[in-house]
Order: sequence, then C-alpha cells, then structure tokens
Amino acid sequence: GPRAPEPRSPRPHAPAPSPSPNPNPNPDPNPYPLAIRLRPEPEAEPEPKPKPIAAMPPSRSSATAAAALAALGLSATGLGLLLLLGHKGRAPDPSILAYTERRRRRLEGLIASGMTPRELFWALLRCRRGCRPSRPRVLFQENKRRGVEEVLLATELPRDASPVDPMAHLEAMPVKIHTGADAGGAGVTPKPAIVLLHATGDDQRCFEMTEPGKGCLVDRFLGLGLTVVTVDSRYHGKRASVSHKGLKKAGCATRRACYNKALAQALERRWRRYLRPHPYAWALRFLSNVYLSSGGTASLLGRALGTLLDLLAPPCPAQEPEMPFIFDTVWDLAALMDYLETRPDIDARRVFVSGVSLGGMHALAWAFADPRVAGAAPLIGTQCFKFALAEDCFQARVRSIPDPFVRGAELLYGRAAGSAAVGDVDALAAECVWEAMNPGITSVFDCEHMLAGICPRPLLILNGKADPRCPTRFQP
Repeated sequence: GPRAPEPRSPRPHAPAPSPSPNPNPNPDPNPYPLAIRLRPEPEAEPEPKPKPIAAMPPSRSSATAAAALAALGLSATGLGLLLLLGHKGRAPDPSILAYTERRRRRLEGLIASGMTPRELFWALLRCRRGCRPSRPRVLFQENKRRGVEEVLLATELPRDASPVDPMAHLEAMPVKIHTGADAGGAGVTPKPAIVLLHATGDDQRCFEMTEPGKGCLVDRFLGLGLTVVTVDSRYHGKRASVSHKGLKKAGCATRRACYNKALAQALERRWRRYLRPHPYAWALRFLSNVYLSSGGTASLLGRALGTLLDLLAPPCPAQEPEMPFIFDTVWDLAALMDYLETRPDIDARRVFVSGVSLGGMHALAWAFADPRVAGAAPLIGTQCFKFALAEDCFQARVRSIPDPFVRGAELLYGRAAGSAAVGDVDALAAECVWEAMNPGITSVFDCEHMLAGICPRPLLILNGKADPRCPTRFQP
C-alpha cells in the first residue's frame, strides 16, 4: 500500500534582531515619503449599473441564435446589439446615434486639421440663431441704493434686427454691480473685479445672503477692494420666464424645475428633425447596431461604418438652437466682458471669475473661451464627462438635472413620454444628451482641454472629496 507521509519537523524561527540604537530621539511616526502619505483612501464601490430601458425577453429563435453564436466565441455585447435588430423600440434610435457620431467626427476632424479648441468653440457658438452685439447694448440701468447698480444687458440679437431699434434682442442678462461706493464721476480709480456665478436653481441673490458670523460673500469681497459682479444665468432667476415663455404654462413650481423643464424642451427641439421617418431607416438601424457592437471609432470597422452613417444621416442644421447647459451662458458672459471693458471704474485687465457647482462649470468654460479673463476659481464644478461615462459614475449628475436625461432616454429608445425614470438612463443616453446640449463636451471640449486652454493664467480648483457629481477622481 502507499506509504504514509512522514511528519515534517517544524521550521525553526529566526531569532529576533536586536534593537539598534536610534540616533534620532524624535523619530517621524510616518517614515514614508510625502507622496505615499497623501495617497487617497480606497474608493467606495461604484453604484450598480442602471437597468436597460424597455428590456424585453428574447424570442426562442433569438435564444437559439445566441447559443450558436456564443459557441463561436462572439462577444456578449456585440451579440446583444445584433439581436436587437428585430425588436422595435428596444434598440437605440439610429438617427440620433448617427447625428451624435457625425457631430463628434466633424469636431474632431476640425481639431485634427489644425484648428485650436478655442477657435472651434467660438466657431460653434457663432452658428447660433442670433448674433453677438457689435458693442455693449444696455437695455436698462438703475441705481437702487448706494454702491449697487443694476443693469439689463442684451447678449444676443436677431440676425435680421434693425440697427435703428435699440431694444431689439433675443436674450438679455440681468447684471448687478457692487462697487461699495458711487460709481462714475471724475477721478475714479479702476479696481479689479470678480464675477460670481450661482449654482443650479439659485440666482444672483444667493451671494447677498448673510452667513452667521461671516456676513455675506459680496461684502467680504468688497472689503478686499474688489468690485463684485453677479448675474443670472439662462433659465434662472429673472430669466426663468424670459428665456422660454412657455415655462409658466408648463407648471414649473420652483426655480430648479424651471431649469430642468427648459433643458428637456431644448433637447426635444434639437432632436425633433432627427426623429422623423427616414427613407434609409432600415440601413441606419442596421449600421448603428453593427457600429456599436464593433466598438465605435476604436476599430477600423467602426471607423468605416461611421463614414457610412455620415452619408446616410440627416444633415446637421446650419444654425444651432439653444445650448443651455453651459455654452449659452458662456456666450452671455463674453458680452458681459464687453460691457465691463467700457466702465471706467473697473480694471478690465484684472477681471476674475468664480462659481459654485453649475457656476463652476460656467467659470471654467468662460475662462477657457475668453482669454480676457485674468483668472478662475471653479468650485465643485470641474469634472471629466468622458471619464464619468467610462467609469459608470454619471448617475449623480443625472439626478441633479433629471428631466433632460429622462426625456432623452425616452426619445433615444422610442418610449412614450413619462414612461421612463432616472434609473433607466444608461451611459449611451447620457452621452447623447450631453452631446446634444453641448456639442463636444465629451470629446474636444472636455475638462482636460479646457484646463489646457486656461494655462498659464491663475487657476484654483476646489472639489469635494466625497462629492458624487465631480469628486477628485474625475480629474484628468
């Protein structure tokens, strides 16, 4: 029979080394270098991925095909997308996918041809429904109290506006200038200014609220010798009913609801022409599904299919509708800078900007687009959108402005209005909505490109480590 294994003798333990004398009487409790000391804590587990929209059980024939193709070693992702060809309403709308991909390829092609991101950004903004005033146009001006001046500034004019009509405008931005003393007059010394931008759902009055023991933020900046400028971004404050006249009829009860409803309506107006029946709808559906299953532009097949999608997709409009998430407010802030340059009490070479949350995104984008901004300090508003999609960390941003993403998911997947929820928004729907509201925000105008455009001007970024919308691991 087999021999029983012999018992192994225990291994003798090595003698403990004798303690060596420590020449340093006060040793460093953490002997690791500074880079290791500052290593971030382990990240929390990511949230579960959302459930696909309108999930339908596959038919018996689909299950048979799935088993046969799985035996051949095809990827599960490509298989699932190819099986969606026969299920109406389950696959993404091919027209929207072709539209999104065509815009991305066009922007990336212009960058590859030698155009800088800033030049491309302004070329995109100039293709809008209105035009920028050739010189600052003040529609209303009033001094309500000492040191505070209220101005209504026209930021966008109709392209066919008569130069004789001084009140013609498409957009007007309320501006409040805090000087701390009477503005104007002889012998005024120009002072540096800071533009403060509010968060989602707030307005310019939030910076005048008094904090216990600290006073309001405006007074604290005035005490430092700065002129403080506050504005209402689009669909906020006094502009909630000016930028879109149908918001009151839509039942918007709060300022945040007004902003959400405006974003959803702007998205639907942009996609309306791409949801019509198309003579090559079957080809678009087939190509879009094969394009997604091939990995998009990451593969040679994907690039070839993208070229076919360009040929079959509806043409992009010559004039862009609203881009209300970030880009429209950047357009308004450039008109604000034109006005600030005309004021004798403001040093136009030292105009800085800071904002919170949505205002931080506006501050970052404005400093990138306008080299006249001397410096920027975006607060909890700096994030990489493409990284958030790739790492499945976009849900918190979706929950902050849910209406456009939910409506975009319904349009993308062919569902009835009101049938989807926030949990139904997947990464593909979020990317299409972001690209529709702000073209290029996940590619050529993402965070890393904007940061590079601000250099070498001063930049201060403050993000919360536990902020789910733009935490520190979202940074490039």
